[in-house]
Amino acid sequence: IVVVVGTEGSEEYGPQFRSWAQRWNDVARRSELTCVTIGLDDDKAQSDHDRLREWFGQRPADDRRPLWVVLIGHGTFDGKVAKLNLRGPDVAAAELNEWIPRDERPVALLNCTSCSGPFVAELSAPGRVIVTATKSGHEYNFARFGDYLSQTIGDPRADLDKDEQTSLLEAFVAASARTREFYEADARLLTEHALLDDNGDKLGTPA
Repeated sequence: IVVVVGTEGSEEYGPQFRSWAQRWNDVARRSELTCVTIGLDDDKAQSDHDRLREWFGQRPADDRRPLWVVLIGHGTFDGKVAKLNLRGPDVAAAELNEWIPRDERPVALLNCTSCSGPFVAELSAPGRVIVTATKSGHEYNFARFGDYLSQTIGDPRADLDKDEQTSLLEAFVAASARTREFYEADARLLTEHALLDDNGDKLGTPA
């Protein structure tokens, strides 16, 4: 798992993003998986954009282990290009599509940011699972889906088929439900609609 934490934008979001990233690290540790986090260190010698590109470039070509890429933070969309906001240069969906290995390794990319919907069309491909917090690039308000996804992926209560493990699909369904419940309880208009694409049709499906 590689967890990429973008710029906090304002101080209120920093602790939240670090908490979400820590949950993914905790799940990885309990599952005996390797987890790398980019975006939380104080090393300013290299941008997070270049650090992420370098990390992908160092992956062994014959590595067939499943790869999960988790994007946490804020996103932007200018009508054409969707990006994750990083410290320094942002990273666009098209760049990630170039960097992520196109081999037989199963890949899951989980974009928990606002404006993340266009990542489905850009990154969708056979052998990949793409999850986005929004259905389009025009859902630009702060996305809470990432909070609930980081909770449900390690929550036994999200294990719907009771096989003693929580799958990504189960976590997605549970996180979508909790997101919807948050807005309903607060009498707010639902401003984010998560999607999951696992068949390469570039469309995505809501929970």
